[in-house]
Amino acid sequence: MTLRRKVAVVIALPAMVLVAFAYLAFLAQQRSAAVLQATQHSYTVQHETDLVLTDLVDAETGTRGYLLTGNRAYLSPYERGAVAVHADLAKLDALTASNAAESSRVARLQYLITDRLTSLVELQRFAPLTLHTDQGAMTDSMDQGKGVMDTIRSVLADLGAQETTVLEARQAELVRAQHLSFLLGVAGTPGAVLLALGFVFFSAKRLVSRINRIEQNARRLQRGEPLEDPGDDRDEIGGLGRVVVETAAKLSELQKELRRLATIDELTGVANRRGFLAVAEHQLRLAARVGEPAALMYLDLDNLKPVNDTHGHAVGDQMLKEMAEVLISTFRDSDLVARVGGDEFCVLLATPEDPGAMIALGRLREVAARRSIEPGRVYELSFSVGMAEFDPAIPTPIDELLETADRLMYTEKRTKANLRHKLEPQLDPQPVAD
Repeated sequence: MTLRRKVAVVIALPAMVLVAFAYLAFLAQQRSAAVLQATQHSYTVQHETDLVLTDLVDAETGTRGYLLTGNRAYLSPYERGAVAVHADLAKLDALTASNAAESSRVARLQYLITDRLTSLVELQRFAPLTLHTDQGAMTDSMDQGKGVMDTIRSVLADLGAQETTVLEARQAELVRAQHLSFLLGVAGTPGAVLLALGFVFFSAKRLVSRINRIEQNARRLQRGEPLEDPGDDRDEIGGLGRVVVETAAKLSELQKELRRLATIDELTGVANRRGFLAVAEHQLRLAARVGEPAALMYLDLDNLKPVNDTHGHAVGDQMLKEMAEVLISTFRDSDLVARVGGDEFCVLLATPEDPGAMIALGRLREVAARRSIEPGRVYELSFSVGMAEFDPAIPTPIDELLETADRLMYTEKRTKANLRHKLEPQLDPQPVAD
């Protein structure tokens, strides 16, 4: 009997129970979602009601400011509130369209708010207040507007109270629906799982043992430990065990490759910035411990952008690769070479004495110069460099060394640029006099 048939017999009855409880849980979840949506609708209605009142208060505030000062800048709150209140009323009307009582209140609100905004416009005619202002007419207008505003507040309060009542009822219904979903999950799912475990225990004890072996291998894989022999069983479980072992071997190889790719620059084959920083930090700690000096060389390849623009990025990539080759061939195997930016390289040198780094730099310039005069070349292999020394007596972090070397490199680059700028007029041909 195949494993599939065994599993089909073992899980048939529990599966039916699980499906039934899942369906009940689905119905309860649908009910919860519907109640939650209705609750959100009530919250939205209350929010829009608050916004309507806020807009009206803004409109009144702006009108009062304009009335007292006569400065039209104070009308900005009125203008914003007058525009916003109509938009909020439209949203409120759409939200309450399905409720006749609420829709009637919103219609009354629209009439009252239009009346209130009209009274505010009439009140603005009295601005600015002076000794000649008709106080009686202004007071009558303000009293009339206050009455309209009180009515508006009353209607908004009634609408909010109704939504509060509806909201409380919906929240109670939501709690009941959530309780039902919880009970179904607690009573149904564990019962079905226990039934399934009973079938499995009494009919497939050996199967469980083999699954446990796969689980142990999976945990060993997680911890990075060697895996046990999966056995020679030829059914599906045996195949799964062998797949786990084979996957572990492939994962080990992939991890090695990923570690290599994470620290190696794909174009040049030297270390990238991440790989350089990790190794350089370790080497500097070691140098400080044994009391040996070191030096960090920061190089910036000259004219990479013009080469890319003139001859294409393929030539520019070749220029970068050649620079990496020159660095590798010039320095010792113990020196760390890396590409840390688009056209920037670093070399960490173990220097037993101060002249060692300068001698190495001289060697590098000679090699680059010899390459640059080879026939058929379309670019010159030149660079600007900054050198920072590491004193084991006063250890400096790799980040500070990089910053120092980078700053010195840019100083050299600017010096070269200034010199080239001074020489250009001398190199240009002089115009021939007529």
